[in-house]
Amino acid sequence: MRKLLVLIDPTQWIDGVFPDYYLNKVTTLSLQLDALVELYAVGYSGSLHNAYRFDREAEKQAIQGYVKGLEKQLVELSQVLQSRGVSVGYDVDWHKDYAATITAKANHFSPDLIVAPFNLHKGSYVLNQGQWKLVAEVEQPLLVIKESAWGSHPRILAAIDPFHPGSRSELLELKIIEVFKKISQALVAEQHVLHAFTTIPQATIFNEHVTLNFQKLQEGITQQHKEALAELFEAQALHDAIPHLEQGEFHEEIEDLCQSALIDVIVMGSVSRGITDRLLIGSSVERIMDSVDADLLLINDK
Repeated sequence: MRKLLVLIDPTQWIDGVFPDYYLNKVTTLSLQLDALVELYAVGYSGSLHNAYRFDREAEKQAIQGYVKGLEKQLVELSQVLQSRGVSVGYDVDWHKDYAATITAKANHFSPDLIVAPFNLHKGSYVLNQGQWKLVAEVEQPLLVIKESAWGSHPRILAAIDPFHPGSRSELLELKIIEVFKKISQALVAEQHVLHAFTTIPQATIFNEHVTLNFQKLQEGITQQHKEALAELFEAQALHDAIPHLEQGEFHEEIEDLCQSALIDVIVMGSVSRGITDRLLIGSSVERIMDSVDADLLLINDK
């Protein structure tokens, strides 16, 4: 990983001060990965556009002033990072379509990792479609950073499912493990791997013979998952990782593990879904993002 595209949200400045926790993590990643940082801000103001609806020349000048203000802020951040030994550049764009603009920038810059602040992803499904469109569309790994600091010896968790032989999902699991290894090695991190699964609820079984053997059935399913996880560990040489095989709902098990093991970063897949799917069945990413303090490193299934 030699190039980082670091997204800067103009609203991150509070009373003229930019949050240091964000720069601290960017600095650590850049120095440990020996990576070039590109700071990137996308600005747009609907009120500014409406104010000059009938005077396009004045609107153009107002936009130029807005963009210059963003550039000045990025120059200041660049100087801070340079003083810490980071190789850094910056770029600014003005566009209403946040996700499309960043995706185009990523396609041009070809970063190995995109870094974004957590506040880009808060809110309801409908009001933040552009932000979730970014999660769904960028092909590069996307690290969503929260305010909690990393430990001196970070703990990184890969959330995987080894039950996808020969499928598109299996390729996603391999991508998760590849990124997990790279980040863990760069940060000299303690490695954890979680596979959470659910078994058949007894209430859903109507066959009397099967019901009488329910315990054996559950034990058999658990053994299958245990063997699949062990095979994945061996095949992917995850000898330094701590395995966690848990029976239960994924978002609940990962929340419990993050609290008990003090996880700093979760590496997990982000499966592309439409807005209707998220409204009807929810999203593991959204649930986890709201319930844990750890940063999320999302790997797209493309």
